[in-house]
Amino acid sequence: MSDETKVAIVTQSGVYVRNYSDWKSQIEIREAEALHALWIDANSLIVASANLIEKVDLASGAKSL
Repeated sequence: MSDETKVAIVTQSGVYVRNYSDWKSQIEIREAEALHALWIDANSLIVASANLIEKVDLASGAKSL
């Protein structure tokens, strides 16, 4: 679950994480055909695309299945 300081925006080219208060871009996760994003905690997202589902650590950028 997010700590409500960030928002994840899903587009066809990936997921963009922005600061909720000032809308500044924080992280860009490139994932072709991204469909969904789900907050696991304040620093982790599950990103689902047409071909793959991965957990993304926002601090390191590391991806795992």
